[in-house]
Amino acid sequence: MEIGRQIKRYRLEMKLSQEELAFFLWPVGIGIWICIYAVTMYFAHRIEKQKKEHDLGTYKEIKMFMEGKRLDEIEKIREEGKRPYQKWSLALLGAAIAFAVAWGICWIFDHMGLI
Repeated sequence: MEIGRQIKRYRLEMKLSQEELAFFLWPVGIGIWICIYAVTMYFAHRIEKQKKEHDLGTYKEIKMFMEGKRLDEIEKIREEGKRPYQKWSLALLGAAIAFAVAWGICWIFDHMGLI
């Protein structure tokens, strides 16, 4: 709670309303999120490079690789057969999540009287 008191004291010293303080600090908040996004994307890109380099696609393949084991040829063919289904299911899951988020935002705005 000490941080909240310090923010309030700073806001009162500067004679700023809460809205003005939020507008004043907005670029800092955006900068922090941009840094987090950049670091996340950097490591995601490195992981994807490793997956392509070692021909890993399914969880089973990744798990075996992390344990230092390799799949035999028959298991490899089975795992490659699963990949197209995984891509479709991932696309459908992403679409369902996007729809749910959009619907939720519209519902919130409707109940707030903004729509």
